[in-house]
Amino acid sequence: MATGDVLVFLHADATLPPHALEQVIRAFDDAAVRGGAFTIRFKREPGSPLSMPVIARGINFRTWVTATATGDQAIFVRREDFAALGGYEPWPLFEDVDLVTRIRRLGRFRILAGPVTISDRRYRTFGPWRTAALMWWLRALYLRGVPADELKRRFVDVRLRRQ
Repeated sequence: MATGDVLVFLHADATLPPHALEQVIRAFDDAAVRGGAFTIRFKREPGSPLSMPVIARGINFRTWVTATATGDQAIFVRREDFAALGGYEPWPLFEDVDLVTRIRRLGRFRILAGPVTISDRRYRTFGPWRTAALMWWLRALYLRGVPADELKRRFVDVRLRRQ
């Protein structure tokens, strides 16, 4: 339904930083840039674990070092590239990481300082360090080629054991 030349995918529980759209447009001043994403910070809410800023720094470090992102980070891409790539895969998990991988094959993937403010709900529910470890474990399995349906099953299994 979007009509612009650039698409920004924003989760419902995320907030773009001020002037985010101007930052995205400026990123495309470099013709080699095909897409990108923002760094993150967690919204401080009652009951937020004190470790959340440390976890955000870890996520942002991984983002800067690997030039990759997840859906929490407000992925943006040129419309024509998104169409050429066939959009998102209809996967239950890691469809965002897959899209970023495919965008990077087309050209540069720019990380913007942002940050996007995201909810720490999942981390509060399942524990911050346990959730961070689970995300790294699932990412490692994804990089080893484990199918998305299997990753989703493992994600749900771990969450159910916690309850």
